[in-house]
Amino acid sequence: MTEMAFYDRITKLTAMAFGKSINPHLVRDAAATTTAIHDPSHVRHIAAILGHRSSATAERYYQQAQSLEAHRMFANELVTWRKTPIETEQDS
Repeated sequence: MTEMAFYDRITKLTAMAFGKSINPHLVRDAAATTTAIHDPSHVRHIAAILGHRSSATAERYYQQAQSLEAHRMFANELVTWRKTPIETEQDS
């Protein structure tokens, strides 16, 4: 199978499965990021799984996962803050 045939097959299958095509690079990115988010104790295995020479790339995914978690926590705080009634001078 050529690289282009592999690319076409992956994008076609993901489009059928998810309603949107996902290219092979994004599948690899998702695998690495998912590992970093859900199993951070094994983040150093990402380099071997993806065939990278160093763990520097895996560290990037781990940092991306930490940023995503920080964003989720911030968004949850905003939701809580928006639901909190504002105290006015008349309420005091």
